[in-house]
Amino acid sequence: MKNLFLVSILAMAIGVNAQIESGKIMVGGSLGLSTSGGASEEINSGTSETTDLDKRFSFSIVPQAHYFLSENLSVGMGIGYSFTRYTKINYFINGTDKFDQVIKTSLVLFLPQARYYKSLGKKFYLFGEVGIPVMIGSQSQLKWNDTGDGVIEDDSVNKVSGLGFDLSLGLDYAISDHFVLEAGLGLLNMSYSNVKSTDTDKDGKNGEITKETDFNFSVNTDNLLNLGSLTIGVKYIL
Repeated sequence: MKNLFLVSILAMAIGVNAQIESGKIMVGGSLGLSTSGGASEEINSGTSETTDLDKRFSFSIVPQAHYFLSENLSVGMGIGYSFTRYTKINYFINGTDKFDQVIKTSLVLFLPQARYYKSLGKKFYLFGEVGIPVMIGSQSQLKWNDTGDGVIEDDSVNKVSGLGFDLSLGLDYAISDHFVLEAGLGLLNMSYSNVKSTDTDKDGKNGEITKETDFNFSVNTDNLLNLGSLTIGVKYIL
């Protein structure tokens, strides 16, 4: 995948009331914001040299809602968006001229889910969840110019799409009538992705088109205490 940044979007699961009832609606989601950058200073024989560091900005939001069809079954949908801007400082140097590379990635996520619950008492519920995440988006790269006139001489655009299947197991604990503490463990994951890369010159006339597909499959039943697959969150019921 040509300079493709994988943006991982993590969505908070939706929980359940102390009393599960048909017609109940639960809402939740996740929100993320991060930035990085700055400069490094190297001191040598009393002189110092400052170098700018690469910059990154990312934002993601994934609101979700679940609806109970019965006391044991709920269906839900999450719709999310993420954006990342990565600037590689001095990616191309032409004599005394230095140019940055800017990569922008925009992704939209659709996350239909279904859960089956089993009551373990007044406050505890065991559940199994099936999710089918769908991802679509694009990535644009402004690479460099070699004339010093401020005009981009080479760029590329990646069209990204993906489909997945997730199976997880979890436990809910009702803290109150409205708040639920949840622990979830991913058991099985399958994903398929397709990337179409178009590299052209500044006029869009010369270049190449590349199409790539990836398939991944993983099962995590051998080590159920793998913390990399464990999620913990708090949910709210209206």
